[in-house]
Amino acid sequence: MGTPLGRGYRVLLYRWHTWLYPPAKDPYAYYGYYGRGRSNRLTRAWHHLRRRISQTAPARRYRILLGRLHDWWYPPSEGGYPYYGYYGRGPRSRPAKAWHHCKRKVRDSWLGRQYTLLTGRLYFWWYPPPDISRGYYPHRPVSRPVRAMRRWLRWFRNTWLGRKMGWLLDDIADLLYFTRRRLAEDFGWRRVRRWLLRWQTGVLLGCLLAATGFGCKYGVPRYHHFLEQRYGQQAERFLAKGDFARAMLRARQILQFNVENPVATRVIADVADWFSSPFAMYWRQRTVLFAPNVTNRLALASTAMRAEAFPFPTAAKALNEIQPESRQTLAYHLVAGALAVKLSNLDEAEQHYTEAVKLAPANPASRMSLAVVRLQSKDPKVIADSRTTLELLRTDRQLGLLAQRSLVAESIGRRDFERAENLSSQVLTNAQCSFSDRILHLAVLNAARRTNFQAFLAETEQQARENFFYAGEPAA
Repeated sequence: MGTPLGRGYRVLLYRWHTWLYPPAKDPYAYYGYYGRGRSNRLTRAWHHLRRRISQTAPARRYRILLGRLHDWWYPPSEGGYPYYGYYGRGPRSRPAKAWHHCKRKVRDSWLGRQYTLLTGRLYFWWYPPPDISRGYYPHRPVSRPVRAMRRWLRWFRNTWLGRKMGWLLDDIADLLYFTRRRLAEDFGWRRVRRWLLRWQTGVLLGCLLAATGFGCKYGVPRYHHFLEQRYGQQAERFLAKGDFARAMLRARQILQFNVENPVATRVIADVADWFSSPFAMYWRQRTVLFAPNVTNRLALASTAMRAEAFPFPTAAKALNEIQPESRQTLAYHLVAGALAVKLSNLDEAEQHYTEAVKLAPANPASRMSLAVVRLQSKDPKVIADSRTTLELLRTDRQLGLLAQRSLVAESIGRRDFERAENLSSQVLTNAQCSFSDRILHLAVLNAARRTNFQAFLAETEQQARENFFYAGEPAA
């Protein structure tokens, strides 16, 4: 019964259901348990639209084209009985037929027959026929290692220890049997294929591929940049310690990541410059190309003054490219003064060294350079002051050798060969002396006409023959 509101609601709901699910035109629609359910108006409209579209000319042509493509992709079988259907194999596509044809050709070739024969012999050797005399018919072939293991277990069970431990062997055998079956069930091809066909597996593989692509695109460059910075710091640290082999190794590793890394090129240039290599100029120029700062330009100018000949165009160009506001530094005035000395422009060199002394009065390098230039002055007081400065710098740990060489050259210029000989002998006692110092000492002995000239000359020639690094210095 119910209230009038409830009855009205049921009537309205029935009319709405009757309108949404109209009766079928077919009187034998067979609604019910074994028939199909009613279709609503939206589903009918969709089926009607699909029928109208399927009856159009493009749809008919599409079906014809699709049928032709299917007939071409799955050509009829060459045999008279292809056995398509539930118990037969399905039609094969053209790539599958080509693959099977290739397999048959390879299998029927001489090499294929020999391979089949060899694999057959190997199979029958690995799985020998069972011994049916004992009344045992295995349901699957048994390999030789398994047979040997079983024979050993039978022998071991017949021993005294085997009889005592028979229960343990039975438990181990049961465990192995259970483990093998469990592994076969969990990692069988059916289980793996079922797992691969799940949508969760597809999503997981897609996420893994996306993560791999993201890592290759964004993670690898960042990791290489991190390695560049770390190897650069290590290369500079090894170079400061004098470990040139490790410094060069790190520099080469950096260049594998980035050939335009200025730290690696600067380290290689410093090492090449240390050993007076002719490739130092090339690496200095690459360093300036990748990092054109004041420090790298000054290093290029210093290397060019040692590697180039007069009038040192690369050194002059590197110094001219430095901005005027960056020239008021100690390093710039020292390098510019050295270039002026190379060009025999002593007045300009004295100006640069004077500015260097003003910028760093306690720096011994600028004081020594200014004293060496002022030795060429015509004022006796200036020459005496310069000589005094060099004498004071003889005790310096880093510049003492250079000061002594300058005093030797100054003594030769004044033709004071006795003092030049004494100073040159002191230079030779220094551990950092070079072969050119021995050549200079020979010149002093020859100019002073000393009796030990021939003996020192023979000793120098012997050293030149023993060390090939000294081969080119006498000629220079």
